[in-house]
Amino acid sequence: MRDAMVHLKLVVEPGGCVALAALASGEIDLAGKCVAVVLSGGNVDFSTYAEIMAAA
Repeated sequence: MRDAMVHLKLVVEPGGCVALAALASGEIDLAGKCVAVVLSGGNVDFSTYAEIMAAA
């Protein structure tokens, strides 16, 4: 969620970030591949979201 906000300026709910997290982990070989990721939702409690954004 933090990466989506910092780099993409998007508020994405936790479940909506799963695909992005999987790709960002580096565990999936993407060399030479065209990849699309669907980021969905903004259904997140504001106080929880603020805590996630503030975490280091």
